[in-house]
Amino acid sequence: MPADTVGPSVACRGEVVSRVDIVAHPPFHASRFRNADLLRRAERSLHVTTKPEVIRNFLLLREGIRCTELRRQESERILRAQPFLSAATVTAYPESGGAVRVVVATVDEVSTVVGARVGKGYLELARMGDANLMGRGIFAAGEWSEGRFYRDQFGARLVDYQVFDRPYQLRLSAIRRKLGGDLEAGLARPFLTDLQRSAWRVSAGATRDFAPFSRPGLPMVSLGVSRTYRDAGGIVRVGRPGRLALVGASLSRESDAPEGMAVIVGDSALRPDTAATSVIGGRYPRHHAARGNLLLGVRTLRFLPVSGFDALTATQDLRLGTQLGVLLGRSVAMLGPGDDDLLVATDLYSGAGGRRSFAGVQLHGEVRRDFATGRWDGLVTSGRGAWYRQRSPDRLLITSAEFGAGWRVRVPYQLLLGTDDGGVRGYAGAHAAGARRMVLRAEDRRLVGQLSGVADIGTAAFVDVGRVEAGDAPFGVTTPPRVGLGVALLAAVPAGAKRTWRLDVAVPVSHEAGAGWELRLTSIDATRLFWREPADVRRSREFVAPGGIFNWP
Repeated sequence: MPADTVGPSVACRGEVVSRVDIVAHPPFHASRFRNADLLRRAERSLHVTTKPEVIRNFLLLREGIRCTELRRQESERILRAQPFLSAATVTAYPESGGAVRVVVATVDEVSTVVGARVGKGYLELARMGDANLMGRGIFAAGEWSEGRFYRDQFGARLVDYQVFDRPYQLRLSAIRRKLGGDLEAGLARPFLTDLQRSAWRVSAGATRDFAPFSRPGLPMVSLGVSRTYRDAGGIVRVGRPGRLALVGASLSRESDAPEGMAVIVGDSALRPDTAATSVIGGRYPRHHAARGNLLLGVRTLRFLPVSGFDALTATQDLRLGTQLGVLLGRSVAMLGPGDDDLLVATDLYSGAGGRRSFAGVQLHGEVRRDFATGRWDGLVTSGRGAWYRQRSPDRLLITSAEFGAGWRVRVPYQLLLGTDDGGVRGYAGAHAAGARRMVLRAEDRRLVGQLSGVADIGTAAFVDVGRVEAGDAPFGVTTPPRVGLGVALLAAVPAGAKRTWRLDVAVPVSHEAGAGWELRLTSIDATRLFWREPADVRRSREFVAPGGIFNWP
């Protein structure tokens, strides 16, 4: 806060904003560590504090306009939603003549991106970058991975959260994998606040992947698949903030081309597998869709700032209320040759509660009607329901249920029981997989305390119970419920950061071939999304289905 700010803050009641002062802090500015000076010098050599103009461009308050509580609160929330900021406050102070001065204070997240993996005496992977390049709100990172008998992997990713000094987002990524690769580009005006009148998106991409299939008792087999997509569209707001509808349209084209030969990715070469090819080689025909899409949405939401939920101590904004988004896509002959079909995709969220207890549910679903065959296919659905209960200021109980499922999926598809992303912990090496996966989780989390402003420290004990069902997935099996138990050490660096580091130790309680104790180190900011759909479900969807600007923050 500026030194000349005197007096208590006030609520905005339509006063004119006389000026906006911005105070941006680096991550460790409040550290009380005994070697804090050394820590700050290291920080200054690696980190550039977010530029005031970057923060200013996200604000809904400017000099000369009327200050309202909605604009003040929404400005604060938009800043907190940025991944390069760990905290933000927007406060109004009275000035002479009935005006107010707005003071914006922010704290940066640690921006250094670095990672490495060493195996058998040599460097296997290196990753380096900056999540707030030059203080401009730009994520830029590159990585390299040893290919051994295959080619080395190279990749680069750039996300600019404020293109042209506007809250537009530019996303670029390119990666050459050991086998296959990805290209992606997109420019969007996200729907960040109910005060916006419109939002839009333009995106395109291509990927070549080798989709894995687990086979109990046999080596894993893969099937190559190439996919391309592009879409452009926009939405406009109808109604008032807090209770509104979204209406829009988009044009999209998407193609997928699975290969005909199943292969085993061996230690030194790809080996064709004729037995697996007889099962999956002709299962997935090529598809091409060119559609005009109607975009519809309704939203009745308010936001409640809380702390100690998905982050150890950082403030996050809970969404209370309901929102529903729908895409209706119909093939259009004038856009080019392709399948004659109808795509329906939905995204539903609902949440209720307060600062001590909160319950929420999020559901995704999509299905396609093929008019050539007269049947429905490509049904992919997933969801999460969760209850958060703060038993005391330093104790949190989280119980949740998650599921993913597919029927007649049109691209190579299989859900593993113990996948790192969405599976039962303790079963990472298990071979069981199917078309449907359900997991129940319970976690008792305790905030241990703060280490001199350097880090928040916490612990957790958890239990997972889950199973997979064979369904129509190739090589699918149905398992009884499988139980995994574990403990975790949690840390947020620096203290108050949104990003939480977790070191999980999990053991399987039930017998399952390949399962065994496991150690996982993960880092995630879970404060901006109620749920992130597991990758093995997400990659089976239409790439042009609701996402990005059509998934509200």
